[in-house]
Amino acid sequence: MGRFLGDKRDNITRMNMDSTKLVAIYGALVSTFAVGWNVYRDFHDRARLKLSTMLGHPFKNGDRMSIISSSFAVERWPERFRDKAPSLFLTITNIGKRPVIVESWAIRTDRRKTGNDNFIFPLTVLPKALKEGEYAVEHTNDLSLLKDGATKIYAWDTTGKKWSLPRRALRELQREVRNIKIEE
Repeated sequence: MGRFLGDKRDNITRMNMDSTKLVAIYGALVSTFAVGWNVYRDFHDRARLKLSTMLGHPFKNGDRMSIISSSFAVERWPERFRDKAPSLFLTITNIGKRPVIVESWAIRTDRRKTGNDNFIFPLTVLPKALKEGEYAVEHTNDLSLLKDGATKIYAWDTTGKKWSLPRRALRELQREVRNIKIEE
């Protein structure tokens, strides 16, 4: 009978040790997940800007000003837009979680072709504080830099952090600028 009770105590001790190990493993997994989540959240919980461009024309829509793409304007109203050079519109959108103050924007060019490195344009709405999801639209009528070797379009904030237009978008923009035909 003593031997039978001893076996029960050993099983209870083993069960306690097994449950202790399970609790320890569970705690390690939960804490690892919590650390990973905090790193992920901190990495994504910041200001991020997305730049996009369009060649277009300002267009009065009732009592509001809108922007209409150059190709659509020429196709739809050729007599009105055929002889007008389009403008470059740069949209800067805060896609991050934190507000950011966008200070300015520029076009970087190939120094061998233009003699200069960066061209900063007169600002129309910048500097501007952008909250999550907000955007600002800047524009210029000078498209010559896009024909003459632009290598990058970028904007920067008050901390000096720079965000660039994706290379593919820049190449498509340059192709579109080269294909513009203005009738005199």
